[in-house]
Amino acid sequence: MVNTRTLEQMLDLSGRAAQDSGARRDLVRRGLLATGGEAAQAAPALAPQRGAQMGRSARRQQDILDNWAMLDFATRAEARAVRSHDATISQLARDPQIAGAFDVLRTQLLQAMAANGWTTIGVTSPTHGCGGTFVASALAASCARREDLRAILLDLDLQRPTLHEAFDLEPMGSVADMLAGRLPMEAHLQRLTRSFAIGMSDAPFTSPVGVLQSDTAQSVMSEIRTQLAPDIIICDLPPLLSGDAAIAMLPQLDGVLLVTDGTQTSPRDITDCERLIAGKTQLMGVILNKSDDRDFERFNPRG
Repeated sequence: MVNTRTLEQMLDLSGRAAQDSGARRDLVRRGLLATGGEAAQAAPALAPQRGAQMGRSARRQQDILDNWAMLDFATRAEARAVRSHDATISQLARDPQIAGAFDVLRTQLLQAMAANGWTTIGVTSPTHGCGGTFVASALAASCARREDLRAILLDLDLQRPTLHEAFDLEPMGSVADMLAGRLPMEAHLQRLTRSFAIGMSDAPFTSPVGVLQSDTAQSVMSEIRTQLAPDIIICDLPPLLSGDAAIAMLPQLDGVLLVTDGTQTSPRDITDCERLIAGKTQLMGVILNKSDDRDFERFNPRG
């Protein structure tokens, strides 16, 4: 069960339209936006500029495609051989009913992110065992089903990396090495589809906070956003109440999803997590995992 109230508030289109209208009037007043006849008169003069902009845009898109092409295709752990699209998507997210629920979450999340100009979100939980990696994997698989999306999934639970097990893939080194600048982005990230890539770790890293908070890590994340231009980066984070690694990463995120366990998470746990998130990033929603809500039939199973 997903609490989407925060996402819906971010998508208050009527409020945003009024805000956009005020911004438009301000641009017109300052002479930065032409209207009506002014725009028509300016059109011939702007034509060469538009042509140049379109040329730059085409080159930019080709650069992005070339950068994605540099990433190797992921290999299965037991065979170390390239497999088909269906074989490489996490089995835990391919059940039609579960997939339909996560497709709804994906669409709401992407709408909220587009409205705010965001690209990077984290998935965390109060404690271990709440299902944060499950949610991150299933959400990423949902994004992978949208061929028009560019999506990246990163395992930032550096002390207890498990994404490679969830997807049954062979990691190319460690995410920590990539964030520390010891491993180039194109040598670590692996494509599962044409426009979905994953970064995993082959072994635990004992001192994650120093890496996550470093200027080098921020530069690497910026390079990923610039070179690959993903629509969404999903970061699988460690639990918030089990150490300070997730807290160290929060300021680099545009928003975070909090995954709770319906059988063990207490209201106090959620309150403590909200307090830790406040002022560092945006809490985009709370997901209740392992609840008694099993009414998945109302969701469309197609992505």
